[in-house]
Amino acid sequence: ETKSKGTKMRQRLFEDEIKKQCNLIPLNTITTSSEMLRFRPKVLKFFVTAVILTSIPMSSVSVMSTEKPSSASNMVIDSSRAIQSEALVKQTWERIGLPDSPLVGATNDKTLMINRIAAILEDLLKVAIDGRRDQQQIGSEAKKELFAYVTEISFLYNEDVHYHNFEHASHVIISMYKLLNVLRDVENANSNPNNESGSDDREGIWNNSFTPFCLAYSCLIHDVGHTGQSNQILADKGHDIAKQFPGASAEHNSIKIAIDLLFQPRFSNFRKAIIPTALDRFEFGRNVYVCTLCTDITSVDRVAMVIDRHTRALDKNHTRNKCVGDEATCIENEEEINTSYSSLLDPMIPHFHKIIEQFRLTKNDIG
Repeated sequence: ETKSKGTKMRQRLFEDEIKKQCNLIPLNTITTSSEMLRFRPKVLKFFVTAVILTSIPMSSVSVMSTEKPSSASNMVIDSSRAIQSEALVKQTWERIGLPDSPLVGATNDKTLMINRIAAILEDLLKVAIDGRRDQQQIGSEAKKELFAYVTEISFLYNEDVHYHNFEHASHVIISMYKLLNVLRDVENANSNPNNESGSDDREGIWNNSFTPFCLAYSCLIHDVGHTGQSNQILADKGHDIAKQFPGASAEHNSIKIAIDLLFQPRFSNFRKAIIPTALDRFEFGRNVYVCTLCTDITSVDRVAMVIDRHTRALDKNHTRNKCVGDEATCIENEEEINTSYSSLLDPMIPHFHKIIEQFRLTKNDIG
């Protein structure tokens, strides 16, 4: 009852604010989305922002029809997600989590966190699909399933775990989203403006349009189902998770929970938007495994491997920077780098068969 009164109070507050700012007729006289869309775009933007700020479900507001969602109502929801993701992008790295606006301030409100994460994933999934060129953009059913998937993941996080919980996952994915956008700005600045081939000549994460989504998704699911106990404690206790997944037990368990959920029939449209082909499934699986397992920072061997890989990548970039005006040296250095590759540093190889099994791939799929 208290929550119901709070919701009604927030609804009245944002209705009063809309009337004050936009000089509209009372909101309760607007009964359909199409009527709302007759007003100025500025008013529409203000409305969807108000819905996000007050955490009121779109279906509970009189402006939304109770019938099957129309294309107009889908436009309102799309606009709200776009506004949310844009607000997160605009906040500077050093200000992340600070209350510059209600759209970006740190919160433990699950509804707000779900909205933010859904907006991030939808934005990055659009980028991934745009990069494929031959795939239709994400449809309304897939968007609904995306939101439902994030919601179910949020409830699969253990609320009684003080650190590895859904709020932590929200912090991680928002930080990743900001890092990705900072890197995009850097990569765009360093790309060749005279490139006329139509190909993307950027060197970095955004050179593959699917990678940013994979990174963000991994942030969302990396601790789902976490018990609050380290892998060592799970092993010492003989926990079922440790028995099923020796080593990086918690991380493997999180991957299994998230991917098993993704492959349930009710998320078929969302899944098809992410991984329409066997090749996409393999790439997605590789990224999810590598990224999630790297969060096991207590593993000395894994941390050493990541540092070694990072060092070699930096050495390669450094060599490329020096390959100006000295072609012979450039070729010699490139050959040296290529021969220094070690399969022991490939983070995917130990988990190859698990990726094949978890992502429902066949021998025909992998050739």
